[in-house]
Amino acid sequence: MESPTRIEAQQAELYRWDACLERLQVKAATTAGSAREQAEAAISELRRQRNALGERLREVTSASVDGRREGRQSVEAARDELARRAAELEARFEPRENA
Repeated sequence: MESPTRIEAQQAELYRWDACLERLQVKAATTAGSAREQAEAAISELRRQRNALGERLREVTSASVDGRREGRQSVEAARDELARRAAELEARFEPRENA
């Protein structure tokens, strides 16, 4: 079983993802037209990935020692993918300089 400190850290990570997704949602709301629809669809997918990450974290927390080792790799991959996609979406909202 995972230590209470590790579980609290995992929960804090999920809350940070929730806050990140809320910030992206606010930015999407200020976007017009199809760009807004695309951003909202991307955010929905990110929320699905965040929820899947939460589920994986719960599974790893309750797994045997061997299961935790294997599960951590899955969690790391899910984190990396979520971070990559969130960064891509965040970049869409960045002001672009005229070249």
